[in-house]
Amino acid sequence: MSNETNPHAGHRQRMRERFSADPLLTGFSEHEILEMLLYYSVPRADTNETAHSLISKYGSLDAVLSTPLSELGKCGLIGGNTARSLAFIGSVCGYLRRGLVRRYVSVNSLKDVKDHVYAAFKDERQELLLIYGVNQNKNVVFTKVLGSGNDSKILYDHDALLKEVMSVGFRDIILAHNHPFAGSSPSLQDVEATNKLMISLKDLNITLLDHLIAGDTDVYSFRENGRLFDLF
Repeated sequence: MSNETNPHAGHRQRMRERFSADPLLTGFSEHEILEMLLYYSVPRADTNETAHSLISKYGSLDAVLSTPLSELGKCGLIGGNTARSLAFIGSVCGYLRRGLVRRYVSVNSLKDVKDHVYAAFKDERQELLLIYGVNQNKNVVFTKVLGSGNDSKILYDHDALLKEVMSVGFRDIILAHNHPFAGSSPSLQDVEATNKLMISLKDLNITLLDHLIAGDTDVYSFRENGRLFDLF
């Protein structure tokens, strides 16, 4: 098809030139950003309509990138390679959000810890269980995902969770998990699992400094609500 009959001819190059002139994306809409992300898995076809359809289905760019691979692959709008590409980008974004906690937070400020945990789980569509390792200066220096999706039920498998906690090698730890699309209040299972773990860790000279639950709008702290003992 010639340039005269193809309305999309040169469009990708123009979009790339726009990005070169606006690397902070201040003048880009969400569908245009997604359109450009799709270039890497859709080398030739027009991706503008696909980007519009994905954002229409999921509500926002963040929601698209936070959708689990298993769901993206079945949405009917993109192929398997594109679903994997978008899911990978979303996972990298989540990894970087969680890394903010590792780099900047001191556990001496509960507000800072809660703010960063909320940011780490923001718009996460699947349940995650994280462990944070805390050094002698009370700074978070290690982050690990212990479970995701159905695997996040490790919180309720005491022996498996205890093994994971021991493997990270920290004497002071924080646990955090999320309640996607729900409030932050702990369930009875959350409370029972936390109490049981805290008792077992105390026998191993490991201190559970806090267990945080991120909900849609806030973060619940077991420590703040008097449900942990011997914290410091």
